[in-house]
Amino acid sequence: MNNLQELDVLNSSLSDYGLCPTEWHIIEEEDWVYKIQNKEEPHFFFRGKVKYENGHKKWRSIRLAGL
Repeated sequence: MNNLQELDVLNSSLSDYGLCPTEWHIIEEEDWVYKIQNKEEPHFFFRGKVKYENGHKKWRSIRLAGL
């Protein structure tokens, strides 16, 4: 799976955390850390940590990082 496909999977799974996937950009900051930034309000963002499970990246945790 390429990086764009992995980002699509991570974005789709934001709904598991109560976030509407179409409202967020996912930006890789480090190998295992992503910024989840609101499209309308860039100062509103989360940081998510990922893990590999069954050969795919999945969210390990998501926390509010900026309002």
